[in-house]
Amino acid sequence: GTSQSQPLIFPEEAGISLGALGDPEFYVLQIHYDNRRNASGVWDNSGFRIHLTSEIRENDLGILWTGIALFHTLLIPPKTSAYKTYGSCNTSPISQNLNQTSSEVKILAGHLHTHLLGRSVRVLQFRNGQQVSVVLEDKTFDPTLQEPKFAKEPVTVPRGDILITECTYNTEGRTKITKGGLDTIEEMCMSFLLYYPKFEIATCFSYQDSRTVANALGVSANSDSDLYNTLSSWNWTEKVTEDMQE
Repeated sequence: GTSQSQPLIFPEEAGISLGALGDPEFYVLQIHYDNRRNASGVWDNSGFRIHLTSEIRENDLGILWTGIALFHTLLIPPKTSAYKTYGSCNTSPISQNLNQTSSEVKILAGHLHTHLLGRSVRVLQFRNGQQVSVVLEDKTFDPTLQEPKFAKEPVTVPRGDILITECTYNTEGRTKITKGGLDTIEEMCMSFLLYYPKFEIATCFSYQDSRTVANALGVSANSDSDLYNTLSSWNWTEKVTEDMQE
């Protein structure tokens, strides 16, 4: 079968700069395939079209990669219908470390991403400890059909706001804990936000090391693998899962 995502059309006031000083010299299309059943005779002609203009727009667009950093300390219990994880991006250091003329950015769209267990993904905006908006949301997330999500209107994010990526997973079909990683059967919780004006920071992750997670759960672990092995031996009852969620 074939599928086609909706086009990503930029506003008149912003675009991605190509060919200027400091711009990338080339772009790479990277496609990941998962063929665990070793099916033969499968063909793929995936690709994309880029439309260019010679009229320079007022703002350069940037992409900010947010969510949970890709480490095995992303741990998701089995046998649960709606387990949530949260990745935080505090924009305060961005304003402190960069000499930017703008004190705010506008988010237009984004790509929300998990692997097979993801069922819902949201990007939430917080200010002074209070939620002020839902930036992007996919309530019926389909891991096999991931396409850009658009804000109804550009969302203004002043420097200092916090962006939370919330991922909800269904692990009712799993009997062991799932860890974060690149493999399809491992998990991720990420959002790639399209915004302007562009600043020279590409990632804004949250990350907890294995000892911090172990201390919070009351176990002993000196590495990611120690923590994973310890939690793999747990009896994952509903109560244990609720305690870990908290």
